[in-house]
Amino acid sequence: MRTERLPSVAGQQNLSTRFRRSPTIPRPPQWNQHWSDVPMTGKARRASGRRRTRQPMRTTPGQIGQTAAWADERRNATLRCAREIVAEVAGSALQRRLWETALLGVRGRDAPAGTFVSAIHLPLAVYGAAGGEGDPPVHLAAACAFFELGIDLLDHVADNEIEGHWRDVHPAQIELAAVAFCFALPHLAIARFVGGSARASLMNRTLAESFLAASTGQHDDLDLTDSVEPDPDRVMRSVAGKTGESRALFAALGAQSAGADEPTWRTYHAMAREYGICLQLASDCRDLLDPSTGRDLANGTRTWPIAWWLTRAKADEKMRRLHLLDRARQYERARNDVKQALVRDG
Repeated sequence: MRTERLPSVAGQQNLSTRFRRSPTIPRPPQWNQHWSDVPMTGKARRASGRRRTRQPMRTTPGQIGQTAAWADERRNATLRCAREIVAEVAGSALQRRLWETALLGVRGRDAPAGTFVSAIHLPLAVYGAAGGEGDPPVHLAAACAFFELGIDLLDHVADNEIEGHWRDVHPAQIELAAVAFCFALPHLAIARFVGGSARASLMNRTLAESFLAASTGQHDDLDLTDSVEPDPDRVMRSVAGKTGESRALFAALGAQSAGADEPTWRTYHAMAREYGICLQLASDCRDLLDPSTGRDLANGTRTWPIAWWLTRAKADEKMRRLHLLDRARQYERARNDVKQALVRDG
């Protein structure tokens, strides 16, 4: 499960300034409160000769500390809720043990304060921003966490990247746990939050549609493995369908649970989809630039940087690069050679 650290004070101020200056990103009305606008009408301002000024939101260390405390409290509450659901609905001791093992995949449980877990904190943040009332719905965050863990498990089994806490567990058992986390537990968590209302029906449909989009992206990702002609546009569609769609789902469910109308929750959906795409591209680049990593190269995965690198080469050079990528599946030295070539070629 993906986590992100909260940026520093200067980083938050810089990000907030650049984001709010972007004319292309739709902003829900509630976000406008962060601007300090001169309280004058356009006509009065023109008459006075004063220009309209906007000041970006200032973030203090105290505010960051409060945000970190909120993140930790919500993460712990969500994990408690998820464990309660697992204990209640598991049909056997074996199933409960497998599901509790799956919950160990929630990153950040032992991480420093301020660790941001997208599946937990994104839907809760959007719920509040979209006008949700009352206590933060941890059942909603648990539903998103179940879904994210299930998707991650299926992806790890496909890529043969099973984590240590699954040691001695047969892959078929892991896949069964992943299926339950994708298709059963999220719906049960939503039912505990919104019951059998029309809102629950909408949220369940959004869950199903998101899984279809994610599976389409995963199909493309698997089909592109070791491809000699990886289309960067197709790779980008795969990224949008996998990481992009999961973040879009978390934001959409947060807005829907708050009772937002369709234009509003679709705006959050679109915004978070772009956020997810950026996360995945950053992760792909980090895998290629960090000397201590290289799983994508070892698996023959055609991430967007690799696809871009191949399409820029002429025939002879392309064959050389493909041969190097083939060797990178087995040899660490070849993986380092690929990383150096990518940096050198831009």
